[in-house]
Amino acid sequence: AQAQGVPRSHGSYAAMLGYAPAELAGSDFISLKWPTERGEARRLLEDVCAGKFDTVSSERRYRHRNGSLVWVRSTVCVLEQGRSGNSILVVTEDISASKRSEQRLRMSETLVRNAGVMAGIGGWSLDLATLSVDLSECAATSFGFTQERPVAFTALAPIFQRADRRALLGALNRCRRRHETVDLTLGADAPGGERRNLRLLLQPVMDGGACTAVEGAVHN
Repeated sequence: AQAQGVPRSHGSYAAMLGYAPAELAGSDFISLKWPTERGEARRLLEDVCAGKFDTVSSERRYRHRNGSLVWVRSTVCVLEQGRSGNSILVVTEDISASKRSEQRLRMSETLVRNAGVMAGIGGWSLDLATLSVDLSECAATSFGFTQERPVAFTALAPIFQRADRRALLGALNRCRRRHETVDLTLGADAPGGERRNLRLLLQPVMDGGACTAVEGAVHN
């Protein structure tokens, strides 16, 4: 492409947007982008043409010929600078499928989190290197803490009585050494002396064959 238009395009680039290559000849490169993306895209293109960057990579939305949205990862660089304009090479990849997968994952995570809140089930994660425990809001409430926050394992363990504390440490060792998932119920003392039974699910988090963390769920 040149800064003022698109004299040549690869067939797959045109097809990605629903066009034949000849239909894009002379078209405004920026006009192919989603309307709200055009201003920033033009500024980046001008910066490349001005020599401020050798290349620019970005993820942007394009508009398909049928009006639908297409997510594209683009890399732009200047091939040649001349009196008639700058010759620009644009390499693109259609990433719409991965963006849809990311969106579905975020929706699933939100649904699971909301379902957990409704059911009173909290999530937690223990970093075995720092012995810091990250707690969701429901998990913090179940363990007797006033707010969602990371806590030291040494602050969490005392809420369990001695026998239950031994059972918890044994379960953590099974996760760390044997890479097992453990489901157990323990008695815990809440603030004010209230006694509660907590069901804990523990599962190992593996990295390079080693267990680096234990995460799971808690239900009062």
